[in-house]
Amino acid sequence: MNDKHLIKKCEETGMTWSIICNGAFLDWNLRSGFMNIDIYQKKVNYINDGSNVHVWTTLEATGKAVSGTLLHPSDTENRPVYVHSVNKSQKQMVDLCKEALGFNGWEEKKSDMEQVLTEATKEFQAGNFGWNVFGDMIRYANSRSDFSCPWSKDDNPMLGVKTMTDDEVKDLVKAIVAEKRD
Repeated sequence: MNDKHLIKKCEETGMTWSIICNGAFLDWNLRSGFMNIDIYQKKVNYINDGSNVHVWTTLEATGKAVSGTLLHPSDTENRPVYVHSVNKSQKQMVDLCKEALGFNGWEEKKSDMEQVLTEATKEFQAGNFGWNVFGDMIRYANSRSDFSCPWSKDDNPMLGVKTMTDDEVKDLVKAIVAEKRD
């Protein structure tokens, strides 16, 4: 990333900046299966054992964070702001999906993310810059606490972002599945 260059340019021009740190998009991930949770087919491919806790934020909450940042310029200028809807592991998220959709019929497997990263890196070095390659790299990062973990700072209250309860996550899962049926 070239943050230093951008920050220097902002300083030179008097422009301010803010970065919205939101982690994985919760609703988008549930709809797309990007984090290897397929709520439509009841399939999960755990990234390692699925135990690393990381940040999930809905698209709506991310939008609120953007508007909250604009409404609080002096509190958010020239710094990252940190928001989340929930902090959950992939396994915890799957457990909530099972509670929402029923425990029967789930197909589960695990991926060794070191092996996945090795293959993705080979593909990348060979010139394959496809979505699956970058996706595997992102999922690898989400499997490790040194790359992906709950924020040490919480700007939710200032920005008007609410943390979701487990029941709200389960309701979201049900609503997303119902969308596809309609």
